[in-house]
Amino acid sequence: MSVDVFPQHLVILGGGSAGWMAAAYLDRTFNLPGRRRLPIIVVESPAIGRVGVGEATIPTLLRFAQFLGIDEATLMKRTFATFKHGVRFLDWNGPGTDYFHPFEALDASSNFNPGPSWLARRAAGVAAPFDLESGIQRRVALAGRAPKRMTDPDYAGLMPYAYHLDAEEFGDLLADVARDRGVSHVSGRVAEVEKSETGDVQALVLDDGRRIDGDFFIDCSGFASVLLEKAMGVPFESFSDYLLCDRAVAMPKPYADGEQARPYTTAIAMDHGWSWRIGLQHREGTGYVYSSKFCDQEDAERALRIATGAGEEVAARHLKMRVGMPSETWRGNVVALGLAGGFIEPLESTGLHMVELGLEYLVRYFPLSGVNPAARSRFNHLMRSRYQELRDFVVAHYCLTKRADTPFWQAVRDPAQIPTGVAEKTELWSDRHPAAEDNEYSRLLFAHSNWAAVLYGMEAVGELAMANSARWCPNPGAHLPELNAAADRLINGLPEQSIWLEGLKTIPVRDQSWAA
Repeated sequence: MSVDVFPQHLVILGGGSAGWMAAAYLDRTFNLPGRRRLPIIVVESPAIGRVGVGEATIPTLLRFAQFLGIDEATLMKRTFATFKHGVRFLDWNGPGTDYFHPFEALDASSNFNPGPSWLARRAAGVAAPFDLESGIQRRVALAGRAPKRMTDPDYAGLMPYAYHLDAEEFGDLLADVARDRGVSHVSGRVAEVEKSETGDVQALVLDDGRRIDGDFFIDCSGFASVLLEKAMGVPFESFSDYLLCDRAVAMPKPYADGEQARPYTTAIAMDHGWSWRIGLQHREGTGYVYSSKFCDQEDAERALRIATGAGEEVAARHLKMRVGMPSETWRGNVVALGLAGGFIEPLESTGLHMVELGLEYLVRYFPLSGVNPAARSRFNHLMRSRYQELRDFVVAHYCLTKRADTPFWQAVRDPAQIPTGVAEKTELWSDRHPAAEDNEYSRLLFAHSNWAAVLYGMEAVGELAMANSARWCPNPGAHLPELNAAADRLINGLPEQSIWLEGLKTIPVRDQSWAA
């Protein structure tokens, strides 16, 4: 930035979920009543389509929406949202295998860690699947229950939850919020990026000759990375050595007669990757994430149609994915968010969360009085750490498998495909259970309980870990009667999701300006 003061004009290139999340969040943060406004402009080309297939979220989105002042009924009705308790993984360890990664913190309410108890019971040959002995959310989810009652306050339930939502509608809702509160919206395509003598971006020139000046820019231009990569020259670092899937085919389809949305995401292992099933209020989102090294797009589309029963009348959308991140997510006066700032396949539904996280870090290290190189360096370090953490966690879903029935599943087990961090964790946990001290990251996307859910869900259980737990774990399984009773109480006390969504129809959508 060329001036040594708080930015005078902030320009966001690209709309969609990332661009409008940035606009709404930064406006809400900086443009408080009685303060000097930070003008925010979103430049969006109607000729460039949105990716818009990410439809599953994690619980942090509730806090984000609440911060923006969006009531829950309006959010859910505008985006056709349903509830999400977690992710159900089918066939990942071979045909017929099934485990659940819930949102509940498995030992948050006490110092009790269910891992040693389960390992000891497994050593004795009496253990049920880990997700049944460590928590209750799998049972609530598979019973089709909502995570909350109609009388519960907005964004509060009896257990943690997130949403399945229409990503394009979510972007449109945030655009309404931001524009009503004073964010400017310019429709046009960028033809040229002007830079100053110092190397910063100083203006966007549109194809009709209009010029959009700014002194701080946020690149939400997707995989194209018009500002950070093309204009600022920041190289892209691929994670393709570790994550082989680089293509997707998405196929939203209508529900069959009598079919209802499930309150969890389903991820099903396929021959060359995995498919998703995500139920919204009005349709089901389906897709196949696969590796182009082992499958072409025609075969992928055919496999998805067979798996979902979608007829030829259901349109398919093919996507190329660039998995990795830029070497810096902030250079000069440009910060990249969304797909321009990095991408990991959507297995754990973290796309929108990484935008949230980037915005939180950006506010923390924003150039309030000119460029602070140490602040920019810290932002880059944090974003790199988060993407690497996410990469490692997603890799674990693949490398722990016992599947070897196709070349793809053989390849993901190759030690060369496994990051050092994952290899170190699996070695560490070969003779003990995961614990909080085992993670090197200061702020976790995935805590030890999340790792345990995947590790034990994939049956990656060391003989020494079982033997050691059997030796010293007191009263293994003593918590199960209370756990089972709690699950029964919740299943009996919570409404079915379909009934909750019927009740939602009676709540009006906000129709006044969001500036009110």
